[in-house]
Amino acid sequence: MKNNRGGWVPLFKSMPDSEKVNAVSESAEVLYVRLLTVCDDNGRYVADPRWIVAKVFTSRGIVGQVNAEDIALRIDELATAGLIVTYESDGKPYLEIIEHFRHSRRDTKPDLRFPAPPETPVTNPRRIRYGCVTNV
Repeated sequence: MKNNRGGWVPLFKSMPDSEKVNAVSESAEVLYVRLLTVCDDNGRYVADPRWIVAKVFTSRGIVGQVNAEDIALRIDELATAGLIVTYESDGKPYLEIIEHFRHSRRDTKPDLRFPAPPETPVTNPRRIRYGCVTNV
């Protein structure tokens, strides 16, 4: 992904050498990369594991390669590694990618689809949600 000046976005360029990215499993890294492709311009996305299976791992979810329990564990792993923060807004779970750098075109409206985290985000509270253990 290139920014509007023709250079690579710093997050993608530095990802292979990132200590945090290399501290998680390959499956958690795959989730992280896929989240980068679907998050809004603030790095936010829905943190409901069922939603992520349906919208982010569509084909793999259909054939049963990925399920909500797998995604809940990956979300936990990414949050523990400090790559994302989880929070709730209006009772719904969301996540935000930490230090997300999105370079949007200046002539287009920003893509802001998800609510901001509260002033003091609740990071990693463990609950049973949608039949699986998750951080949100």
